[in-house]
Amino acid sequence: SGRGEEFGLESTGSGFCVDPAGWIITNAHVISSPDTELLRDLSKPELIEQVVELNVVFSGDSTRHPAKVYAVADGGIDLALVKIEPFEGMPTLEGFRTDAPPPVPGSDIYLFGFPLGHMAVQEGETVIASTFRGILSRNVGGQMQVDAGVHPGNSGGPITDAAGQVVGVVVSVQAGPDRTAVYTIGYGIPIADAARIW
Repeated sequence: SGRGEEFGLESTGSGFCVDPAGWIITNAHVISSPDTELLRDLSKPELIEQVVELNVVFSGDSTRHPAKVYAVADGGIDLALVKIEPFEGMPTLEGFRTDAPPPVPGSDIYLFGFPLGHMAVQEGETVIASTFRGILSRNVGGQMQVDAGVHPGNSGGPITDAAGQVVGVVVSVQAGPDRTAVYTIGYGIPIADAARIW
C-alpha cells in the first residue's frame, strides 16, 4: 500500500581480481545474504521482498562495480567466484595460479583486505586495503593457520608468500572458549582449493 520504509543491512568482505576479464575470488560467506534472526523474522510476511546487491570496490577508489556470483565451491570449501564488467585500469593479479607451492611452517606471509569494512579509517569515500604481516604457523585440518591479524572484513582476501604469490584465501579467526575472537590466530584456505571454482 506504499507505506513503510526500506530496511537495509550491509556487510563487507575482501576479494582479489585474478583475471583481466573481471573474475574475482572471495569467500562464499562474503557473498551470501546476511542470515540474521531479524531478517528471518521480517521475511515471514509475504509482503516483504528481500533484494540483495553485490558490489565490488577496489582499494584506492570509491566506485561501486555491480558483481554477479558465478560459482560457489562444493565440499564445504568456503570459496566463491564473482565477476564484474572489466574496466580500463582495473587492478588484476598477474601470474595467478592455483598450483602455487604451499609455504612451509615458519614462512613469512602477508594478508590483504578491508578489516572492519567502513568502520576502519578511510580517506573520505575511498577505501584503502590493509596489509598484515605474519608467519604460517602450521597446516591443520586442510587449512593454513597464520599469526597475522585477521579481523571481520578480511575474509576473502589473499594470503601471499614473501614473493607476492597468492598461496591462500583468508577465511576465519579462532574463537576462544567464551566465543570471543582471538585475532592473532587466523585461518586461510590453501589456494589449491580454488581450483574447484577457477
